[in-house]
Amino acid sequence: MGNTPLKLNGSGGDMREMTTGEENYAAYQAGLNLANDDNTIVAALTTAASGNTSIGSYSNTVHGQAVGTHPGSSISVSTTTTTIYQVEGTAGESGGNFHRPCQWDNTLDGIQEMDDTDFNACVDRLRATWAANEYPGTYRLGSSSPSGDYDTHLSNVFSDTRTDGTTVNYSIYQRQSMTAPTTVRSIKLYNSSGDLQEMTDIEMKSTFGNRMKTRIMSGSDGVGTYQLRSSADGAPTATGTWVARGTATDTRNTTGNVDYSAAYTRISTRNCTVDFTSNYVGNSTVNYTNIFTRNSTVDYTRLSTRNSQPDFTRLSTRNSQPDFTRLSTRNSTDNFTRNSTSVFTGDFTGNWTGDFTGDFLGNFTGDFIANIDYTRISTNVSTRYSNQFGQTGPSGSFWAYSSGGTHWYGGNFTGNFTGNFIVNPNYTRISTRNSTNNFTRLSTRNSTVDYTGDFTGDFTGDFTGNWTGNYIGDYTGNWLGNFIGDYTGNWLGNFVGDFTGNWTGDFIGDFTGNWLGNYVGDFTGNWTGNYTGNYLGETILSGNETIETYTLYQRTA
Repeated sequence: MGNTPLKLNGSGGDMREMTTGEENYAAYQAGLNLANDDNTIVAALTTAASGNTSIGSYSNTVHGQAVGTHPGSSISVSTTTTTIYQVEGTAGESGGNFHRPCQWDNTLDGIQEMDDTDFNACVDRLRATWAANEYPGTYRLGSSSPSGDYDTHLSNVFSDTRTDGTTVNYSIYQRQSMTAPTTVRSIKLYNSSGDLQEMTDIEMKSTFGNRMKTRIMSGSDGVGTYQLRSSADGAPTATGTWVARGTATDTRNTTGNVDYSAAYTRISTRNCTVDFTSNYVGNSTVNYTNIFTRNSTVDYTRLSTRNSQPDFTRLSTRNSQPDFTRLSTRNSTDNFTRNSTSVFTGDFTGNWTGDFTGDFLGNFTGDFIANIDYTRISTNVSTRYSNQFGQTGPSGSFWAYSSGGTHWYGGNFTGNFTGNFIVNPNYTRISTRNSTNNFTRLSTRNSTVDYTGDFTGDFTGDFTGNWTGNYIGDYTGNWLGNFIGDYTGNWLGNFVGDFTGNWTGDFIGDFTGNWLGNYVGDFTGNWTGNYTGNYLGETILSGNETIETYTLYQRTA
């Protein structure tokens, strides 16, 4: 058959074609030829681009700043890219050590040297054996040598660096030695007289090795070529069988949101119009004097454990005549049906059906229903209507109707209140123009009352005053005043005033005032002013993460 090298068979000068297994020695000798070359020889891997084929690139990404740098706008990433090439060309075949192997030619019924077609077919079988079994001359990628059989071909070709000072170098290693297959040498034409002779190992190395270099680079992505692919690229999609030959990883220091505690004490006179969108978690004691014109569309819900100390004024139309003048410190669970003009300092649990004028110092459990009919005549008569919880009444800082809807309370309330406030007054107003307007409304007018206590409902309207206590619910409107307490909820509107307490939620809108407390949430808006305290921002951390993994592949079939 053609393209199979002849070998000596025994000691009598007989010859026979090599078996497939016996060809392994020729593949081994060809590999030793490649292993003996530097990175300028045909089929070698190199970083030199000129005239060579790119097999892929490795990118080393690193933060341009040190660990601890913040915020995110101060952090940059630089990238260094290294491309690997495989040397193109045709290997030289001149010299005294290159001889074409002899084969049996069935047509001639005799022995002859292989022509290029048969020689190429023979060497193509050898390079497949060489690549699949990782014979000498093959490459591997890694941060250390695969074994003692390898030496360094491209030293520190890739460097994975991090801003914390860590560096991992990757090299391309080439196999130099292995346990040799069984020695079976090819027959060559010795002289022009037609004498034959067995090749030496040096001749085998030169003959099969040089032709194999040429065959590896004859065409695109042939057996024995390499590709460097990222994990995003995946394995090679070119024709053939591709086997991984080592990896290199690009890592980078992680970033995350942490408390930033540097103090800012600079007072700025210019207006800052930068939108601030990062998250805040921390204690802030800074004064905010910036003016905002944005409207907020965020809902806020807020939890609190503070005691309520609002002033209560309560109106009743019940005809109850007795006055209550004794100062009581006991807890009452009875129903009270008299009018009192004294100070009550105990706890009351029950139904109140009388009028009370004075100060209440204690705890109240019951219902206040602000849903009563009454008549207002002209603008100089004290108006008796309830807007909502905390509205000023005719004779005190707080007033509300009892569950019976016939009595009111006016005075100061200091203590805890547990109950329901139904804000839906019905009233008739007779104006000086003799116009009678009957209407029922849920009031959303502006409030200028100082509020002390806990509120668990929804507020729609404008608030101007001081708030001390806890708020649980939704707020829609504009706020002009001071807030001291805890807020958890949804906020829709603008805030002008001072805030002291804890905030959990999202704020989208305008804030003008002084802030003293904790903020957990997202802030989106315009910031003008000075900040001193802790805030959450993107920071370079000491940990690391894998950005990309690169794999060196070799085609083996």
